[in-house]
Amino acid sequence: RRRPGRSIRDGEEETVFREVVSFSPDPLPVRYYDKDTTKPISFYLSSLEELLAWKPRLEDGFNVALEPLACRQPPLSSQRPRTLLCHDMMGGYLDDRFIQGSVVQTPYAFYHWQCIDVFVYFSHHTVTIPPVGWTNTAHRHGVCVLGTFITEWNEGGRLCEAFLAGDERSYQAVADRLVQITQFFRFDGWLINIENSLSLAAVGNMPPFLRYLTTQLHRQVPGGLVLWYDSVVQSGQLKWQDELNQHNRVFFDSCDGFFTNYNWREEHLERMLGQAGERRADVYVGVDVFARGNVVGGRFDTDKVGGGFRPRASGPVPPLGPHFLMDLPFPSAPQRNDSSCSSQSGDPVALRNRCPAPAKLCPP
Repeated sequence: RRRPGRSIRDGEEETVFREVVSFSPDPLPVRYYDKDTTKPISFYLSSLEELLAWKPRLEDGFNVALEPLACRQPPLSSQRPRTLLCHDMMGGYLDDRFIQGSVVQTPYAFYHWQCIDVFVYFSHHTVTIPPVGWTNTAHRHGVCVLGTFITEWNEGGRLCEAFLAGDERSYQAVADRLVQITQFFRFDGWLINIENSLSLAAVGNMPPFLRYLTTQLHRQVPGGLVLWYDSVVQSGQLKWQDELNQHNRVFFDSCDGFFTNYNWREEHLERMLGQAGERRADVYVGVDVFARGNVVGGRFDTDKVGGGFRPRASGPVPPLGPHFLMDLPFPSAPQRNDSSCSSQSGDPVALRNRCPAPAKLCPP
């Protein structure tokens, strides 16, 4: 091309350089965005390595709860019966994982926040971080929210050996990271659920791990809670007791509370009154709403379980904590359901679950 006022001699060519600016975005991290919609989602951690490697990232901002924990009267710290709801919905992280809301027409939702004190979000991933929609909604109603730290099967046993069988630096590193995650995402604590046997070395370090985790959490998260699920006993065996007793009390003494397995009978409740003593309000008695196994209540009799806490016991009683929640939808109010039973004319037809809706605003 010839510039103005300049001739090009025979055989000459003028070269003009142009800079082409292009932008190729990095692939969206699978953990933070749904692969089908590219919408931001809440997430979990699947291994000890992921937990120890976790650091806050820019994308994590989507998952940080904005609602502070509202004041509740009487406060959770008072010695009164409490109710804990353990969300266990088809593995978790369904439509409630969508931070900006879901288009599902009949979502899993919980409406009766005034009836509960603690909400646990449960899944079978190693570190379950509650979806932010649940935390915001629960906090708005003065309900504290716990994530779940779970180990299971042979893989869970190896994971526990990795951080519990060594010296204190190993289990303190895990506890520190759990506290950092709690503080960053602004929920309130953890349910510790060890569903595998432990070696003598590992089970020996479990109470110090719980004490350290509880102490650090209380320092960093006002009102924080660490609860232990009734699974492993002090010998290291995986042996559900369905009660607080001398075989698992060491774990109860090392944290804020104890969540029993759900195959208890009336005599278990009576014995627990003596075991718990002044801390009876820190024992959460599990109720499986699906009534699997030889359990008290469940399904259509879930509302009757509360009467079982005062059969022959004197004085204050341990609190009821449902293991799963299931309300009944009827044709006249199809949206007022949680994990639910399908029905026709009020008669149960078949059990089925509905998907959670994190963006739903719940009435007080």
